Amino acid sequence: MPNVEVFLPDDLLEAAASRDLPLSEMLQVAVRAVVEREKSREGLEEYIRELEDELSEK
Repeated sequence: MPNVEVFLPDDLLEAAASRDLPLSEMLQVAVRAVVEREKSREGLEEYIRELEDELSEK
């Protein structure tokens, strides 16, 4: 698995570190959630375009 650099504000890093939060796991979950949200949005936009095309043909 490739490594990436992530920059966090000092206060956020300190808060996470003091709680022993699994930053790598949390970032993966967050990125997956955003990617899925974007895919859903894109799918919805495509569906709306198809409906608009269908309605404009009538």
